[in-house]
Amino acid sequence: MAHKGVRLVAVLTGLVMIAVLVVALGSERNSQLTMPVEGFTRAQVKSSFGAPRDGGQRQHHGIDLFASTGTPVCAATSGVVVFKGWNQRGGRAVYVFGEGLLTYYAHLETWRPGLHLGERVTSGTRLGTVGTSGNASGTPPHLHFAVHPFWNHFAAVDPAPRLIQAQAAAPVAAAAHPEGSRDPVRRRESRQQASRATNNRHGGSRHAPSR
Repeated sequence: MAHKGVRLVAVLTGLVMIAVLVVALGSERNSQLTMPVEGFTRAQVKSSFGAPRDGGQRQHHGIDLFASTGTPVCAATSGVVVFKGWNQRGGRAVYVFGEGLLTYYAHLETWRPGLHLGERVTSGTRLGTVGTSGNASGTPPHLHFAVHPFWNHFAAVDPAPRLIQAQAAAPVAAAAHPEGSRDPVRRRESRQQASRATNNRHGGSRHAPSR
């Protein structure tokens, strides 16, 4: 009887894991990214994907989004937090797996209080703040953002085109829901995002090569 109980638990656990994986994978090739740095615009997205690092010993497997220290960093997809911790290069970092994508957020100044492994997040959920942790110490504050698709065997791809495409589609979606413009909370958030975007632009483009 005990053996049957153990087998039943194992089967149920397997089914739950499969269900979580199916939800996390979603529609991987059609999934869209939202901007992971609050207030960032598509005009500010510059790709450094594939650029040499460490004197050409390795390549940059992501892009860098430069913003002021403390600027909110948000999930670019819905999914599950599968890593929250520290590593030598990325410093304070977070991995989120969802919609067929493993997204990576590194060099954070802080994590959001309460953020934990296994937490379900939606696109736009705050993960932490922009910083210079890890090997970004001494460089302008920025978010290192990387995307590892399941369909590409988790090998990194350049996220810049998806971010630019998603931002281009955002005004169309906003126009379809004009009632949002009458919401005072949304108006205040829009003003805050516009202010951050202005500050980011005034930060200039004279950034030292990031890590």
